[in-house]
Amino acid sequence: MRGKRSHEDLLALGRRIRSLREARGFSQEAFAEEAGLDRTYYGGVERGERNVAALNLIRIARALGVEVGDLFPPVGLKPLPAGSTSSCKPKADSEDRGGKRPL
Repeated sequence: MRGKRSHEDLLALGRRIRSLREARGFSQEAFAEEAGLDRTYYGGVERGERNVAALNLIRIARALGVEVGDLFPPVGLKPLPAGSTSSCKPKADSEDRGGKRPL
């Protein structure tokens, strides 16, 4: 990320993690210590300034006593930009012969 700009999804993730932490009565500093994370790094997570690594999400979830998936806020479906295709469709395979996939 450039500077202190945050992505909207990281902001939502940070808000969700903050609300879980506050519901358990932790200060930011005490929670960072409990999770084994640097206090300033953890503050950046809550502010949406950090694209958090999977291992750090696991540390946060364990310290909160929740599953990793519980850290994530609901994801709203956004329409695809005009002219784009869905990434859910299977792409043509160079090994594909006559519409049949190899077994």
